[in-house]
Amino acid sequence: MKTTHIKLLAVTGLFTLTVPALPAQQTNTLPLIGNVGIGTTNPAAPLHVQVNNLGLNIVAGFRNLCGDKDEGNAVGIGFLNERCGSWWKAAIVHECTDDYGIGALRFLVNANDSDDTVTLADARMSILPNGHVGIGTLNPSHLLTVNGAIRAKEIIINTGWADDVFSSGYKLLSLAETESYIKKSGRLPGIPSAKEVEERGVSVGESQSLLLRKIEELTLHMIQMEKRVAELEAENAALKK
Repeated sequence: MKTTHIKLLAVTGLFTLTVPALPAQQTNTLPLIGNVGIGTTNPAAPLHVQVNNLGLNIVAGFRNLCGDKDEGNAVGIGFLNERCGSWWKAAIVHECTDDYGIGALRFLVNANDSDDTVTLADARMSILPNGHVGIGTLNPSHLLTVNGAIRAKEIIINTGWADDVFSSGYKLLSLAETESYIKKSGRLPGIPSAKEVEERGVSVGESQSLLLRKIEELTLHMIQMEKRVAELEAENAALKK
């Protein structure tokens, strides 16, 4: 048995206390070949990091997804909460799309109790090399594409406005001209058709500007109508006299 000798100074001289040395508990695994474990001696991935905190065991490890069904060429880091009891319910994956390693960064979450692994179909958010960010979609078409509803306290949009309606050179269509356009096109002048909206969606800023333009045009018509009514009332009063 390996012992540790501690010498203490006593009144009558020196004496020796023998204490058995405790063996060090191994927590890391760094083999020349095979999985590397930090905080674990039984790594389940090429790099397995395990942290124990108040009984909640969180495990992370890199995984090569290349060759898996529908996965493509991707590598990622997955997470396991032992209370959930399964690997790869959540992962961050880099998906290579060409020989230069350029590809999308995906954030995956699998909420299916019957399936213990995540696939790219479980992507909740994607960041593409061109900077496009998608939530609920793998292929965002704009800088931010959200496949679903958005709830916010406030949205501020920088866009054009419709103040030119009140300029002296603005061509205000008469109500008769507007009626003719509606009969021909089935919509107000300057307003996109239902087919256009279905194909490309609606720009919130542009839509607000178009609606304001129509309100301003209606205001001008009401002003003209009020003036015309005042003129007719004056002519009627003169005829009565």
